Amino acid sequence: MRLIATFLVLIIAFLLLLPVFWLVIGSFRSTMSFNAVPPELIPKSYSLRSYEMLLDYPILRWVFNSVWTATLGSLLVVVFNVYIGYVFAKKAVPFKEWIFWGFMASLMIPGPVTFIPGFVLMKNLGLINRLAVLIIPGIFSVSWMFFFRQFIAKIPNELFDMADIDGAGEALKIRRILIPLCIPAMASVMVFTWIGKWSDYVAPLLYIIDRAKYTLPVGIVQVLFDDAVRRREGSFIPNYGLTMAGSTITLVPMVLIFIVLHRYFVKGIFEGSVKG
Repeated sequence: MRLIATFLVLIIAFLLLLPVFWLVIGSFRSTMSFNAVPPELIPKSYSLRSYEMLLDYPILRWVFNSVWTATLGSLLVVVFNVYIGYVFAKKAVPFKEWIFWGFMASLMIPGPVTFIPGFVLMKNLGLINRLAVLIIPGIFSVSWMFFFRQFIAKIPNELFDMADIDGAGEALKIRRILIPLCIPAMASVMVFTWIGKWSDYVAPLLYIIDRAKYTLPVGIVQVLFDDAVRRREGSFIPNYGLTMAGSTITLVPMVLIFIVLHRYFVKGIFEGSVKG
């Protein structure tokens, strides 16, 4: 039985990794290789042309912009929402339940409805075309607030009561009790938020105008658009290699961040999703 389970896991892993393998291999293939007849399942030649074309643009600057906004934004989301979750889970606040369910009701508002009001607000705050506009609006998240509330609710109240008896202040309780026990949940939120901000296309497209301040997803699309315009002057052949090269560069950091934090990932998700 164990052998069958191992075999099934290997088959599933192979099927899941096969598209990633073809993505990476395809980024080194030439355009003619993609359009060869009959199709070449195994490329006969490889080229760095797609990556050279990407380097003609400020790709490193775009990578830095994405890393900066994703990392700082994720850290602020984790810190801000773990504190709010702690208040809703453990502190006595007037009208706490009413406020909490008011926040939860806001989840029913479709995201696209907020695009125009959000743009007007960011414009009035002077944040348009600044990287801060990709960080500040997303610091508070109702979903992650709820996640941390559920996670922290399972921490025994006796731990905080004993800290009160010993004369510990809120800062000490947060540093010595709350944060160490919430590390799995914080790591899970960090992974999800980082990946979401790293791959976000709509917000940078909506708020960023200067090409030098693009994040990687928007920059890659700009490269593909410029290449398509150039090719339209002659016979248009889709540049699949360039598309796959851009996708590969976008994929690698997400894989690395998951590898670094994977030990906490599953534990934090399952523990935070069950009400205590």
